Amino acid sequence: AQKVQALALHSQSIGGVIQVISTIADQTNLLALNAAIEA
Repeated sequence: AQKVQALALHSQSIGGVIQVISTIADQTNLLALNAAIEA
């Protein structure tokens, strides 16, 4: 049971990291799109 709990905690922190990465990727895509429109 303890291992399952530890796994759940790790999954949560990995999920947080993925969320940050995906937010940054979205912002980068917006910047690229904006640059393409202005070019």
